[in-house]
Amino acid sequence: MLTVDEILSRLVELLSQEGETYYARVLEIRRLQFVKAPGEAERRDVAIDILRMYGGMGSFNDLVLQDGVRTPSGSNRRLNSLRNALYEAASRLATTR
Repeated sequence: MLTVDEILSRLVELLSQEGETYYARVLEIRRLQFVKAPGEAERRDVAIDILRMYGGMGSFNDLVLQDGVRTPSGSNRRLNSLRNALYEAASRLATTR
């Protein structure tokens, strides 16, 4: 099972390769916040911030990678897999007391 840091790193790499700079930057910021968090409570706060990215129209959950008119199916499958793994890992952390 991948850690939150590993999942975020892989997502940033994928999104950067596919030209999705907005979410690549946002997730890199969350990764740095998570890595630098001094304790469990602070990591839980970052996990909660990550979960907030999944709600509402136009959210991270709605992201589909496209290259002009082409939708790279392999990259989108990888995105979905990593996005689901991140949601599960962040959910576990957010509910841990």
